[in-house]
Amino acid sequence: MINFKNNDIKHEKNNPKHKEKNNLKYKAVIFDFDYTLADSSRGVYESVYYALNKMGYSCPGYEEVCKTIGLHLSQTFAVLTGNENNDDATKFRDYFKERADQVMAEKTIIFNEVRPAFEYFVLKRIKCAIVSTKFRYRIKEFEEYEPLYIIENLGEMIGFFG
Repeated sequence: MINFKNNDIKHEKNNPKHKEKNNLKYKAVIFDFDYTLADSSRGVYESVYYALNKMGYSCPGYEEVCKTIGLHLSQTFAVLTGNENNDDATKFRDYFKERADQVMAEKTIIFNEVRPAFEYFVLKRIKCAIVSTKFRYRIKEFEEYEPLYIIENLGEMIGFFG
């Protein structure tokens, strides 16, 4: 297991052989975003609350909403309301996005281990990618609130289905 503490990364950078080659067997690492790289639950909850309220629904509790993180927004809507109508799911998505555009980036916490991990992968020339149901621009937004090394060194972001 790789330990991603900052001191380990600094030691690796000072090693003259650090750029020779990737000693690991991995050529690429693919990450899920939510609960792997960051916790966006506060922004998700606020956006779900806003969208459901605009549509006349009461919002379930925080824990129940958090269980839907990672689902497509239409699935989130169906799980939380029992309503599988596509037009209503589209309205929910639009309202969710309206609020998320205002609050999601500032309410998302990037985990402390992320930057040193990505620094390590860059040193080892391991390509990184993110798979997420979040919109691509949403992940790029986090750079404003965190010095996101992952954004500058990210090879691809795949699987964005919002």
